Amino acid sequence: MPGEIRKYGYFLTLDRVVSSEEREENDEPFEDKMKRLDMQPHDQQAEGTRLYAGTAARLKAIVFVDRGS
Repeated sequence: MPGEIRKYGYFLTLDRVVSSEEREENDEPFEDKMKRLDMQPHDQQAEGTRLYAGTAARLKAIVFVDRGS
């Protein structure tokens, strides 16, 4: 098998593995799911903005001392 894979120029990666496990059913109503998915990017953007502001404030508070002069 590995020789055949090499012969035809194919390769196997972990993202190609398919599981045979049973999946749980999604009981979330369609309209609720769509509303949640619609808001998700907005919520993530707001969280990103909050994290960026916090990081910027912390970086501003750092005093840079040039020890080479």
